Amino acid sequence: AGMPHAEAMALYNLKKDSFHHYGYKNNSTSEISKQFKWGGSDCIILVMDYLKSKGMKINGDFLKKGKYSTRDPHWPEKLPNLIEDVLSVYNKFRKVSVKDMKENDVLCFSIFKSKFTPKYDHWAVLVGENQIYHHPVNRYPTVEDLGRFYKAKLVDVYRYFEDE
Repeated sequence: AGMPHAEAMALYNLKKDSFHHYGYKNNSTSEISKQFKWGGSDCIILVMDYLKSKGMKINGDFLKKGKYSTRDPHWPEKLPNLIEDVLSVYNKFRKVSVKDMKENDVLCFSIFKSKFTPKYDHWAVLVGENQIYHHPVNRYPTVEDLGRFYKAKLVDVYRYFEDE
């Protein structure tokens, strides 16, 4: 017997009424029913919606109206307090050590680090052993390995805490 035959697959999720693509090369699953759209279907909305679906009391309404809904590729410069507002002001997240990250933690990355960009410009959520769920720009929502590229760009990790 030779090598097992690997193929990419299209999967249909009856519950969500959505199509997904499984890529065997990078062990990723993409939700191909959702197009990327700044302020409507981007990395921040995806993480907030995911955490809400896990039963966390997340306040994300302010992201969909007012100044925060006008996100575009330059949001990190234009809205430098966005992350702080989303995680600390409107929601109950606290920074935890990268070494201690666990499922459902919010991972904050600096993908395009420059002197004009504040600390973070991309979000993901840890969904399993070394697997992140995120919405890369101009791609579909994707679950993939937290590989070398993303590990090198990871700046901070935040965890949701219920009221004590």
